[in-house]
Amino acid sequence: MPRVKPLIEKKGEAMVTLLWGAMALQETSASAVARKVEMDPATMSRRKKKPEDFTLGELLAIGRTLHIPIEELRSALRY
Repeated sequence: MPRVKPLIEKKGEAMVTLLWGAMALQETSASAVARKVEMDPATMSRRKKKPEDFTLGELLAIGRTLHIPIEELRSALRY
């Protein structure tokens, strides 16, 4: 009998959707945002693939740069 694997919830999916959606709406690139928050663009790319590695400081800086309210950032965090 075949087994069914349970769905694996991605913890950072909501955060990636929020941040990269805001970048798309503001027509800015991830590398431009990375430079504004003094982050290496390669690091920003790695964070997109593994968003649970974002630090709180990085999220706050990116949120300020993209004008995302703190409440939205907080609601996108998954524990």
